[in-house]
Amino acid sequence: MKNIKDKLKKILIKYNLVFVIKIKQSIYRIINNFLRKLLIILAKYFYHYHMEHLICNYNNDFMHEINFVDSYEKAMSVDPSPGWSSGRWETNQFGAWILYTTLHFSKNALTLEGDLVECGTYKGRHSIAILNYIDWNTSRNKKKFYLFDTFEGLSNKISDNDDISSYEHAYKDYDLETVQSNFSKYDGIEIIKGVVPFSLNQADITKVSFLHIDMNSAKPEVEALDYFLPLMVKGGAVVFDDYGQIGHEKQKKALDAYCKQHGKLIYTIPTGQGLIIT
Repeated sequence: MKNIKDKLKKILIKYNLVFVIKIKQSIYRIINNFLRKLLIILAKYFYHYHMEHLICNYNNDFMHEINFVDSYEKAMSVDPSPGWSSGRWETNQFGAWILYTTLHFSKNALTLEGDLVECGTYKGRHSIAILNYIDWNTSRNKKKFYLFDTFEGLSNKISDNDDISSYEHAYKDYDLETVQSNFSKYDGIEIIKGVVPFSLNQADITKVSFLHIDMNSAKPEVEALDYFLPLMVKGGAVVFDDYGQIGHEKQKKALDAYCKQHGKLIYTIPTGQGLIIT
């Protein structure tokens, strides 16, 4: 009888501790959310830029450029961000500095030899903005822009189960035909459906001046970097969309390990992106 009482006592203590921990976690989340919302409200009055997780007083003149705003709106037209329901730049600039970083290095690619490549196109938010920003049809000078994606989400042929389960309910709202339609008016666009890296050799690419990697999975991102790094021209840029973002530590760790083996360094941009200049 004593043993049964002791066991019951231990069970009660155990579940009481679990209950207390859960209560503490809930209180922490409530306080954290409140402070985050308060910070966002205060940021509007004290900081020039306050989007995503970046709050700063840096010069953000680019947000007043007509070409940038037009390109941002073009991006939102194919892949709206949270809060874009109003369809107005004045009320939503989510991801503006992230997009501007991508646009800056894609524009620099026009001064170099080599084509542009994106691995992980999804609906085409970044790539459609690039085409608009650099006036692609006029300025491309025979360059091509290669867009690689499964157009079905993450694949178990290359991504591990953890990555796949993390995005189990994502990528259900796009398909190849829709993306092809979004890019139909642009010249020199090669949209390639398949799993990276297995689909990469379907394109005849010899030189690359700009590479954008955004696949939300460590292994295909490392494989894409390994494939294209030898093809990057001097002064070219590799931009990783999620490299420094919270929740993407596995990608960062895998990419850092690869770069260490190959004598490269990835610079962490305050936007949460990563950058290699070749």
